[in-house]
Amino acid sequence: SVSTRHIPGANGVTITIAYAGGTAADPPGREGLASLLAELQFMADAGDLPGRRREEMPGLRPLGWNIKIAPRYVALTENAPVGQFPGVLHQVAQRARGVTVTDAELRAAIATVSADLRGNYRDHVERALYYGVRAAAEPGAPGAADRYASGGGFKGLAPRAVQALLGAR
Repeated sequence: SVSTRHIPGANGVTITIAYAGGTAADPPGREGLASLLAELQFMADAGDLPGRRREEMPGLRPLGWNIKIAPRYVALTENAPVGQFPGVLHQVAQRARGVTVTDAELRAAIATVSADLRGNYRDHVERALYYGVRAAAEPGAPGAADRYASGGGFKGLAPRAVQALLGAR
């Protein structure tokens, strides 16, 4: 469904696409998969759009952007000035139609998401407490935080398989 709200005087537009399939959908042995798929969906080449990197995003989306992976859903958000709305909407639609996963895109996404997971589950104590408690509450809990922090869930993934997983979502 699509929801819109006109707010007179607003100088920005926010577009969020959310779909089912957060961390609770990560299969055993594939911890972090939802995060990896979200990263690729948001950053990889899509149609006539080139891929992008997180370090570019403040220049591309100065009003903000976010990739949120919750236990039951993933939300991809882009904020833009009102004048950029048509172009940003086109870009969001292109990414929703599908992205192209190459070896280089997959390697870059794995590196980025692995660093995020290490920070969330091990390296930054304030985040590790939050994510560790949440992981302990999920099915398959014993050792889940360690499995997320290890990045081991990405071993053996190939672009073609990841492309199929993205298409299924």
